[in-house]
Amino acid sequence: RTVYRAIDEAIGSLVREAGDARIIVFAAHGMAHRYGAHFILRDVLFALGAAAPPPEPLRTRARGLAAKVWHRLPAPMRALLSPLRARVAPGASNHRVTPGIGVDPARSRCFPLSNGLAVSGVRLNLVGREPTGTLEPGHDADRFIDQLEQDLLAIVDDVSGAPLVSRVVRTGDLYDGEHIDSLPDLLVEWNEAVANGSTALADGNRARVRARSPKIGTIEGANDYARSGEHRPGGWLVAAGAGIKPMRLDRTPSLLDLAPTFARLLGVALPGAAGAPIAEIVE
Repeated sequence: RTVYRAIDEAIGSLVREAGDARIIVFAAHGMAHRYGAHFILRDVLFALGAAAPPPEPLRTRARGLAAKVWHRLPAPMRALLSPLRARVAPGASNHRVTPGIGVDPARSRCFPLSNGLAVSGVRLNLVGREPTGTLEPGHDADRFIDQLEQDLLAIVDDVSGAPLVSRVVRTGDLYDGEHIDSLPDLLVEWNEAVANGSTALADGNRARVRARSPKIGTIEGANDYARSGEHRPGGWLVAAGAGIKPMRLDRTPSLLDLAPTFARLLGVALPGAAGAPIAEIVE
């Protein structure tokens, strides 16, 4: 609210100084509450058998075993051995972790990708495209996608009972081009009706999400991303000034219409533009 008030005051100051100029204020997108559960998607894929956890490194297993042995030692012996332990194991902070995709590629047919907050990405582990592909392109991939879509759409929020996923879209149905293989193959759109919070805000109110379905059982996770809102596809536009009649447009202009509108107002040609001038502003 503080930010919105500051923006409103700043716009008011600009309008007062603008004289009789035409004023156009727009937002390219909307904003509302935070939603989405990308932070549990990997565990969901594990539970569905679509992906497998990476093998635990030998170093990690050795540290875990050493920690168990250490805590079973008598306190006097731990005190005696502490200087030696500090030299042998200086601390996890000095250990470099190699980045990875968070799954075992040899046993996974897909893996999750960060694609934003409210829409997750899933990349197929295709034979011939990925280094260790396990899923054959064509019929096998299509059958896997169909089943995965059904399984994801069957997941509900355990608190509200509402579907957690609103739809699953094949990226190829939306986009085309020579770099299509650089994008996720699937887009998982989370249900915006299931609002959530963050562990970093408001004492973690509604930060935890419990996902449930017959196939995955119950999976719980917490959102740690400190953001209370999320973008929405629809933006808004307000225009005022000489020659602009007070009215509400009977249609929603496209974002692509803005550049041709500004060009027409400035008397500049803009050949080949994808949009069209907004007649109620330029005429």
